[in-house]
Amino acid sequence: MCKIPSRTEAEDIDTTPERVAARRTADGVHVARVRVVRVALALAWLAGLVAITLTPGGGRMARILSVCLICGPRGSADALLNVILFLPLGLLIGLRRGPALALLVGVGLSAGVETWQLLLTGRYSNVGDVVWNGLGAGLGAAATPHLRDWLLDGSRPLGRVLAVALPATWLLAAGLLLSPIAGDRPYSVDHLASASALQGFTDWQAAGSLARSASTGEDPTVAGARLDLEPGGGWTLAARATRAPLSRELSPIVGAYDTKATPIRVLGADREDLVLWESTWAPVMHFDYASHHLYGALVDHQVGDTFTVSASSTGGDQVCLTAASRQSCGPRIAPARTWTLLRSHEHASEATKRRIDIAWMATLTLWIGLLGGSARSTLVTAGAFVALVAAAAWLFTPLSELGRAGLLGLTLGVGLGVASRPVARLFLDRSP
Repeated sequence: MCKIPSRTEAEDIDTTPERVAARRTADGVHVARVRVVRVALALAWLAGLVAITLTPGGGRMARILSVCLICGPRGSADALLNVILFLPLGLLIGLRRGPALALLVGVGLSAGVETWQLLLTGRYSNVGDVVWNGLGAGLGAAATPHLRDWLLDGSRPLGRVLAVALPATWLLAAGLLLSPIAGDRPYSVDHLASASALQGFTDWQAAGSLARSASTGEDPTVAGARLDLEPGGGWTLAARATRAPLSRELSPIVGAYDTKATPIRVLGADREDLVLWESTWAPVMHFDYASHHLYGALVDHQVGDTFTVSASSTGGDQVCLTAASRQSCGPRIAPARTWTLLRSHEHASEATKRRIDIAWMATLTLWIGLLGGSARSTLVTAGAFVALVAAAAWLFTPLSELGRAGLLGLTLGVGLGVASRPVARLFLDRSP
């Protein structure tokens, strides 16, 4: 009959010189892996910071120092991006120190970046960026202990809830910000929307016109402008326009206004694209705004050609743009394209925007895979996220369904989250 060693005897066996040496070697290898992961991630973040903030932009030497927290037409978007940019620094400092030190380091590093930007062309320094960067570093450090608990100690229920709630909250807020503003009826139609009308939709200056009347040689007017309102919220904004020489500037063609002369919708041209701007809450709250494009709408038309341009909606989540025989219909607001609130990238091709859609949805849902726990829990968490997005789309906002790009991004994000768990555990490890 075999004798089972007591706990004391087992400890004596484990403390043999060979076992101690093996454990020390294993511990040394583990600590080395932890340090490699932390250094690699820190260097990757630093390289990204330099690329984003310390490379010259277009234009002349600015040498401008602004003192404001929400600056310019997209000030809220810039503030949120500045917070996100310094979150990784806070996570790194939070491994050893608290939020107070992280905030001070973030403010100091950001102040150095803003000072250096005064020497770069096309860059604008702002005291508000220092504040938002410091806040991001402090929030990152405050989140580090909780991430350790969720990933290392197995107490993941709250982590799973936040992994669903945070991206769902963003999509809900984005849907509300991108909801069209109806304005006060009755509406009026301006045959040629004034260039200043576009300032309500974008911070670019608009001038000139790609569409000029064939009946007059001087006035940049269009004919047959109309706004048709249909039952159920549908509408059509249309006009006949004549192609003028190509301009690189935004060119309004026709606009619909409410009783206070506030632009509700403006149909215009951007280089060779037909573009629709709709009045939403996004610019009111200082976020960026993405317009609807019919790419290459003017390619088939020569200077002097007259054709019909229109934008329409049936009252659902679809918007259609038409220029002569060309037409493009798509969702007014797709969840995967809510990144446009932060940076619209107006001149990017549709293929590029679809790739960004997938990457953005993967970023939002990566946390579901990272904090989801077992395979079953991860699937349940992902299902809860889809259900919340569907509820937001149907009940509170004009968001469309996830769509192909959204579902692909969701799958990719959850998969990357699951695959990155070992790296995240090494990064958050409590080893010295």
